[in-house]
Amino acid sequence: CRSDADWVTPDRRIALELFSDFLSTPASQMEARQLGFRPALLDVAPVHPLTRELGVRLDLPKRSLAAPTGEFTAKLLESWPKLQRPLAIIFVVDASGSMQGGPLDITRQSIGGLISRLSDTDLTALISFSTNAQEVSPLSSKHQETIQKLNSLEAAGGSAFYDAVNMGIQLINQEDLKKFRKNLIVVVDGPDRNSSTNLPLLTSAINNTATRRDLNLTIIGITGQGLEQTVISEIAQAAGGTVKTTSPAALNETCEEIWKSM
Repeated sequence: CRSDADWVTPDRRIALELFSDFLSTPASQMEARQLGFRPALLDVAPVHPLTRELGVRLDLPKRSLAAPTGEFTAKLLESWPKLQRPLAIIFVVDASGSMQGGPLDITRQSIGGLISRLSDTDLTALISFSTNAQEVSPLSSKHQETIQKLNSLEAAGGSAFYDAVNMGIQLINQEDLKKFRKNLIVVVDGPDRNSSTNLPLLTSAINNTATRRDLNLTIIGITGQGLEQTVISEIAQAAGGTVKTTSPAALNETCEEIWKSM
């Protein structure tokens, strides 16, 4: 990768070079040809389905696209957010007693920062959980109202973690969200204690929704209060999602990583 962007760290540059080398191996090139891609190596002959019988123009130059200019690339990056489908993000936030003080304060700040970046075409909703799970703010584009509801959360009681995630699954399962990029972002710092939903039922619901609704699930596990890493990993795995374990102090940085991946 020849980019000098700030995200291209030395380690990432090495990883990109290794990946490029992997794609250039004979085995990878053979796989590419079988999938219908023209081989990147000029000395590799095209084979089925790259044939004249299927309408492929073998007489065309193998390399006909010049590298884009910096100005063009900058314009493309500037326009990209407008070309993407809008976001629909359900935030599920732990407001149990163990989140009292610093953890909930930083969660408000970090999640509020994510919400404030969204456009008027994006949707957000907020679910909180302590002894019970509740929908604090419905799906809407009124992001300031969602932030106000977020800032009004108070930490107390137990943890209906599974019920809250299941509520988020049901909310994001709506038919009218088809045109949106659907994300479920969960913040939790400890085990479930009060849910009526059990773990097998929850993972089954998540798996079905992820398959049919193109769900992106991210669980942010805050360390320090008995976080059950195995459990949250199982929940995330049911959706092919990710787990990001972090301390309260690093939560802002974690949310920044999530934003960049959207």
